[in-house]
Amino acid sequence: MITIITTAFVWLVSIAEAIILSVMSFFAVILMLWTFTMAGISADENGQQLYCETSKTGVENCFMREWSIVD
Repeated sequence: MITIITTAFVWLVSIAEAIILSVMSFFAVILMLWTFTMAGISADENGQQLYCETSKTGVENCFMREWSIVD
């Protein structure tokens, strides 16, 4: 009897794990597609990115510059 209960529990846990991993994979793919789309929209053909900064007076200044990891 204990074997049947243990087997059923393992089976239910594996089904729950498969469902959770499927949902997480779906959201990961959506996030990846969104990231690639936004990178394509904000970059030009020279590999520069659009940066916008707000000055102390509240004016937003946008310009193109090359992406750097140290920024």
